[in-house]
Amino acid sequence: MLGDYIRKMRKEQGLTLKELADLAELSPGYISQIERGFAEPSLTSFQKIAEALKIPPMLMLEDKPQSKGLHIPREKQPIVTIPESDSVTYRICTQLPNNEFMPSNLVLAFFIKPHSQDFPKPIYHDTEETIIVTKGEVTVVRMGEEVFLNTGDTLLLEKNVPHVIINNSDEVAEGFSIMTPAIWSLNS
Repeated sequence: MLGDYIRKMRKEQGLTLKELADLAELSPGYISQIERGFAEPSLTSFQKIAEALKIPPMLMLEDKPQSKGLHIPREKQPIVTIPESDSVTYRICTQLPNNEFMPSNLVLAFFIKPHSQDFPKPIYHDTEETIIVTKGEVTVVRMGEEVFLNTGDTLLLEKNVPHVIINNSDEVAEGFSIMTPAIWSLNS
């Protein structure tokens, strides 16, 4: 409820009812009625409260207030391998989907063994993928074209473009694949 959210934000900011009322130029009793669900604020009052709390008004209208972020410590990020390939390991850096939250993107850290590739044959997916190399060098083969990426380089792959990532070096290649929107299956 809106009142619960206003109370929560007021308390998080260490404000009393009177302090919020003074900042919003409203009466403490009116703020109290809103917080307890006994009154609905007018549009003008709603805007004043949002400004006093320094919160975008649209955020206050959402049924579920935004979280402050989903923190996933590195040691809790799942490590996965793909049955088709023992040459690549992924660390899932994004919150996994559940019945309360569906991520908008999927961030995977990848580790490709020397002289190997991520999949035996090109894969594609119905999402854009940004590849960022953080260590080493890779060759991305997309639709027959080779693109060489060194540490710090990025490549945007449009959706449904068949591709494979190859590590021709003597060291493990590392980087990130960021898929937007998130996907949870691949096509080959």
